[in-house]
Amino acid sequence: MTFDELKITVNDTDFLSTNSFNTIEGLTMYPNPVSGNVLHFSSTANANMSVQIFDIVGKEVINTKVINNTINTANLNAGMYIVKITEEGKTATRKLVVK
Repeated sequence: MTFDELKITVNDTDFLSTNSFNTIEGLTMYPNPVSGNVLHFSSTANANMSVQIFDIVGKEVINTKVINNTINTANLNAGMYIVKITEEGKTATRKLVVK
């Protein structure tokens, strides 16, 4: 089998990265690593935030709104996660370690 020309086009822009879309000004997420049941968030805008947390294979394990600048992490097993934070149409991603 031979190919004279092979063209692959990828148009899907939904991906996880810790270096892309970091546009939320003044975003902080702490503690990291987290060992308790609460993860704190704040930003310069201090607007409504939503958070998605993905495990290392990309499965969404939490999808919630931030209430009183916190989310509950009690159901997360120890390991590494990717956190996707959305605020006012802006998105940032961060790595999270759960002890």
